[in-house]
Amino acid sequence: MLGWLLRIPPVLTKAEEEEELVNAHRRQVEETIDIVREEMKLLEAADDPGNQLDEYISKLNAVLSRKAVGIANLQARLALFQRRLTEHNVLVSS
Repeated sequence: MLGWLLRIPPVLTKAEEEEELVNAHRRQVEETIDIVREEMKLLEAADDPGNQLDEYISKLNAVLSRKAVGIANLQARLALFQRRLTEHNVLVSS
């Protein structure tokens, strides 16, 4: 779940860390857009006569899990960035 931590070099400048955070946010927004498109298709299929409820529930669960993992990863990255800023007395208030 937090595999991105393994990809961050151990020593980054503040500017590099900030860029990494912004890029992670950008990727999360793009993923969210893809997920919303998938959800729209799922809702369209749910409205079709003869739609299988169990299939809808299964797909919805998978989509919501992907969404939650993405948000949790971004929140963890943000918390780490905030902690590092606080340690370096850069962050005045949150």
